[in-house]
Amino acid sequence: MTADKDIIPADLAAMYENIAKNCDETDFWGQVRRTVNGKPVPEEQIALIIDQMKDALDLQADDILLDICCGNGALSARFFEDCAGGLGIDYSQTLIGVARKYFSGGPGVAYDVGEALDFLENAADPERFTKAVIYGSISYFPREAARSMLRVLRERFTGVSRFVVGNVADLAQIHAFFADQYEDGIEDRADSAIGVWWSRQAFEEMARDTGWSAEIRRMPDTFYASHYRFDAVLRPAQV
Repeated sequence: MTADKDIIPADLAAMYENIAKNCDETDFWGQVRRTVNGKPVPEEQIALIIDQMKDALDLQADDILLDICCGNGALSARFFEDCAGGLGIDYSQTLIGVARKYFSGGPGVAYDVGEALDFLENAADPERFTKAVIYGSISYFPREAARSMLRVLRERFTGVSRFVVGNVADLAQIHAFFADQYEDGIEDRADSAIGVWWSRQAFEEMARDTGWSAEIRRMPDTFYASHYRFDAVLRPAQV
């Protein structure tokens, strides 16, 4: 659940880096704040995420997967198991260090330190990637930065046939989520605890405007965040 330090305020980026540094090296879910009431999400919940994302990506043995804002690689490694190879990108040196130590997983897998948009705009051989994913992080991109990410990925990463955006905060559920603690305008704040909230319509419009078609999916009801999150499967729009 990482964030890009060139896009959001530096103090928030520093906060996430400090969380990673202050966790035990093997507290993989605590490092990326994949927690409920301060406790790591249980394995059966992680399995739901993996199953949903693999199905959405339609991973094949010859795919090369790009994981944007990959964190410590704990999710990435399970995606990469079904691929020919993959690259995880994250701004956090601490988290990438954990990924390289515990989740390297073979010659076709790599993890690099980098800001998301900077990488997308400057990556060499972008056409080698066939699928892409960002899980639990798009809410920490201001709306225009999220739009830029979709646009650059579509324009430069021409081999990507699916881009899955997982765990998007659903604007339709914001008042139910916050109840009487809702703050006016918090849905637009990338530096808040949940980050930016998206309506399905606005997300679909952003996808269409940047060259994608979007299919909105929900997690099973047994998923702990299914009541206020959705996933989006993006495919290149037909011209």
